[in-house]
Amino acid sequence: MFGLRRSTKLALLVVIIFGITALSSNNKELRYELTEEANHLRDQINSSLEQLTKSGFEKSIDNLTPPEEGKKDESKEEEKEIVPDPCTVVNPLTNQFFDLSSLSALSNEGVSQPWFAQGFDYGRNFSIGICSTPLRQPESLQENDFTDISNKTEVGAWFSDGKGNKISIGQVSTTPKFRGRKMVLEYEGGSFCSAANENGEKLRKTTLLSFTCDREIMTKAKISYVGSSNDCSYFFEVRTVHACATAAKEDDSAIIWIFLSIVLSAVGVYFCGGLLYTLVKRLNKTPTHLKLEV
Repeated sequence: MFGLRRSTKLALLVVIIFGITALSSNNKELRYELTEEANHLRDQINSSLEQLTKSGFEKSIDNLTPPEEGKKDESKEEEKEIVPDPCTVVNPLTNQFFDLSSLSALSNEGVSQPWFAQGFDYGRNFSIGICSTPLRQPESLQENDFTDISNKTEVGAWFSDGKGNKISIGQVSTTPKFRGRKMVLEYEGGSFCSAANENGEKLRKTTLLSFTCDREIMTKAKISYVGSSNDCSYFFEVRTVHACATAAKEDDSAIIWIFLSIVLSAVGVYFCGGLLYTLVKRLNKTPTHLKLEV
């Protein structure tokens, strides 16, 4: 019994240290790693509790917690759909959180944050916004700028043609996504292309931003022009530390609930283990012969 109590106390101590460190840390990456470790520890404790209940306490546990209640809780969790913040995404394969809002006007009090990329052999330089428009003063646009765009304030990327007119290569999107293990951001609905589809309708220019995690980069981000297809689709690589996994902004409540669930699981292991130990001890107890006093 002493060994069980000692291990349980040790587990509780580790849980408390994880909880305090995670809640007090301002480092996003550290908070994320601590949260992952806490989740792993919680799973271990839950598995231990599961093994104990299978050893002879399934009926008593079922009486305390109706099976339907657990099913209802699971169904409620499935019904809840997490709506991500603009310019954030969760990798469905690894469940890691990514936040690109620091590269946009979303975290800059609405002030535009343009990024520039040289076109090299394409002969044009590009101005690109990430989850926001790169235009600093949309109201000062000329009549010849973005002539085939209805909402000029939502242009996500553009370049100037030989006459100095601005050409849109895609409208803003605040929804990054994952294709396999690659995080991308797509801008569609830009200016008309010279190419047309099978029905003879003109296609519109599109842009694809491919993000790569780079922890050694000296700037917030670096965008490189990769290439284009038929002067209609444009491809760029964005190297930035913000493309590395981090903890969600509003993850404090999640950490608290994880912390509490680990504590409750550890307490459950403690009491169930003690009860199991007592029961086994009673079952294995053999009767002793009474000695007659002479």
